[in-house]
Amino acid sequence: MPGGGAVFNAAVLPPKAMNFKSQLTAAFNQCRHWASSPEPDAYYADAAALVNALSVQARREGAGHLAERWELCSPSHAMSVFGRMLAWIDKPAVMTVKQAAEALGICERLARDLIATGKLGHHRVGHGRGRIRISPRDIEQYQSRAVRPAFRHFRLHA
Repeated sequence: MPGGGAVFNAAVLPPKAMNFKSQLTAAFNQCRHWASSPEPDAYYADAAALVNALSVQARREGAGHLAERWELCSPSHAMSVFGRMLAWIDKPAVMTVKQAAEALGICERLARDLIATGKLGHHRVGHGRGRIRISPRDIEQYQSRAVRPAFRHFRLHA
């Protein structure tokens, strides 16, 4: 069976000497190759092994919230897992108000209002009042506390 099939093929793991981002990129490309093969189902065990191995590394890198554990998974699903991990790695250390607003999916004015009311954490860098910078942790904390309003039914009057 190609790729080891139901039996795990240790050769599919990226070398440990590579940094985490390079390991993820190599794993993503390997899964893309498997997904485009004539028999992608033959690679479910190998794709799961890659996800499990790199999820352990993700926990060490501080991205435990992205880690997953699978007995079997499709190469396409593994690609989406690795894509999320790569996006997390490429996140800037700090963001401007505009970047934070884009990350939250809101306008810049609303982001500034959230900062002014203390709902969105931030810090200032520079002289005087300084420039506002927002860390990814501040964004995650806001998102965990944010309460979305319930859907309301409106009655139309004639």
